[in-house]
Amino acid sequence: MANRGTAEVRLSKLEAFFSLNQSNQFARTLTYQEIPKHFVWNSNSTSWTPRVCSDHIGRIRTTHHSSGELWYLRLLLTKVRGPTSFRALRTINGIIYNTFQEACAQYGFLSSDNEWHQAIEENKEFVMPRQLRLLFVYIIVNYQVKDVLQLWRSHWRCLCEDVVYQHRRLTRNNDLHLSDNQMELYGLAGNLLT
Repeated sequence: MANRGTAEVRLSKLEAFFSLNQSNQFARTLTYQEIPKHFVWNSNSTSWTPRVCSDHIGRIRTTHHSSGELWYLRLLLTKVRGPTSFRALRTINGIIYNTFQEACAQYGFLSSDNEWHQAIEENKEFVMPRQLRLLFVYIIVNYQVKDVLQLWRSHWRCLCEDVVYQHRRLTRNNDLHLSDNQMELYGLAGNLLT
């Protein structure tokens, strides 16, 4: 962006986070997600400045697992404290990994099903249950989930939240009640309800 004949560098929030970590010791103790609790974004100077009032929480936009490297970048930003560059995010014990996915694996972020639980938890507030079921299927088909049954059992209620409504609509019976087992079975049947 040009400004009165001189080139002005406009940093993104993420680039400014990296810059902040290069100069601020306290910022290096935080993840990208924690920064807005202690710093405020100044869009004029495209920089993070210390926050006076600290009653804010940070949130990074959700991404779908099919986003590939973008999803792994997001995972790193929620867990790694004080990175100073994209390269620093991929550097562990002096070794620079080629991809964010490789870095996530090296950190151990992919050694359990926690990332899949986290993906469903983060998305349940923003997407419809049918979309959550599609995400669940996408995860179990495309990734090596260690305990699929546990993943289902932990999240079946949010995955099946619309089942009673859909079944009432299909049967035209607003007084219909379903047991937990029936809800799970209809949730697993998925597209039969739509």
